[in-house]
Amino acid sequence: MGSDKNKEKLEKLIDEGRAGGENAKPEDFLKTLCKLDPEDQVEIAEKLVAEGSGRKSLIGSLYQAEDIELPALMVLGRHLASEDLADKGTLETMEKWSALCEEEGKCDLPELFTLPDNVQSAVIVHLGRWLRSDLLAALLDMAPDKSKSKQIKKALHQARSAGAALDESAGAVFAAPDDERTFEKKDEAYVTPPDSTGATFFYFYRTVFGKDNLFVVLMTDVQGVLRFENFLVPEQKFRRILESTKQNPHAILVKIDPAYARYMVKKAETEGERRGHEQSSDFLSSRRILGIVDQEEVPHPVWQKFSEDELKNETGLVSRSAELLDHRVFEGWSFLPEDEGKILLEIQNINQSPLDLTDAQKEERKQDVFEQEASWKLSFEGRNFWRERMLLCAYILGELGEPEKAHMAAAAAIALEDSEKTVPPFFTELLRQNLEAELSEEGPTPTDIGRGGIVKA
Repeated sequence: MGSDKNKEKLEKLIDEGRAGGENAKPEDFLKTLCKLDPEDQVEIAEKLVAEGSGRKSLIGSLYQAEDIELPALMVLGRHLASEDLADKGTLETMEKWSALCEEEGKCDLPELFTLPDNVQSAVIVHLGRWLRSDLLAALLDMAPDKSKSKQIKKALHQARSAGAALDESAGAVFAAPDDERTFEKKDEAYVTPPDSTGATFFYFYRTVFGKDNLFVVLMTDVQGVLRFENFLVPEQKFRRILESTKQNPHAILVKIDPAYARYMVKKAETEGERRGHEQSSDFLSSRRILGIVDQEEVPHPVWQKFSEDELKNETGLVSRSAELLDHRVFEGWSFLPEDEGKILLEIQNINQSPLDLTDAQKEERKQDVFEQEASWKLSFEGRNFWRERMLLCAYILGELGEPEKAHMAAAAAIALEDSEKTVPPFFTELLRQNLEAELSEEGPTPTDIGRGGIVKA
């Protein structure tokens, strides 16, 4: 890994105008640059090209050098190509190979070997970093010489050692937890309860390039991935973090099938893009090492505990679903009407009705108003989104050791499938409580998407 000291050294050379000058030879600059991480290499390359023509000679030397990683090489190439100092066709081919690491696509395998030798090397290393064992294995079969074959084998070994699938036809996906290997590889996932906007934290603890990483994904089911972070966390420290989280009365975090977690993130990303929401750039550059790209649909883990057919007949549990509102899993949920003024006027008209209505009759009419509004709101936002949120809560309740509450949440989720049926009391009561809080000028409890999850000790 490149040190901050080396990066600062190069930045200082650029700022002082000595980079590439008489007192700073290109080979010395290159030697230090190659010690940096790919991300830091990109920052230095961008800083160089921002300097303009004064760094043209150094940029040209670096672009032709060995050991520059592909992302930084493309930054340098774009600058040179814009001034007709680099072949644009080569740059386009580099861009195409880079894109294959982040998404599926077709490629002309022999075309790689027509690129300059240093660019070939950069692409091969990049494929290894992105665990593209499928492409590397195919390239190995057509390597033009022993030197290139050796280079590809090294990248392929690194990709497989990091956990890439041995089934090359399936692309780079992480092996199952019970994979019989000589090294231990982590692949765990944890989830926090979703809030009423569908915001959820997923935590992935995975071995990547031989190191244990904690990946943090904040997503919503309609917007996709909002935030993404990753940290190198040794296992002993990670276990301590988990234990401290369990001791925190305000945090809820349960283990979940990592394949299902990846599927959930992938589905949210697809929905977010469909709706035009920008996804976290850090996430987009890490989708493959997380296994998101290749993850197929996975059944909801809640159905390993409950029978969906049996829950369809659990009308008693559905009628009691408002009891769930007292549980901390649903803390902070909000379900305000789409048109607050309209429903407030309807409630006021019932209270001030000239008809001689008993209190029970008034409550019955109010209940009808709440049910109609809840039904409209569920349909407006999409009943399936609310169904999935409730099912995830049901799974979490089950993992917390509360099977009755879990059954209740799952039954309420199933009841949402039939729009002809009365809305589960959970939603009408939540609407009522939120509206009453508004009327009392206290406002509903604000949703805090950080209320659950890992607490770093």
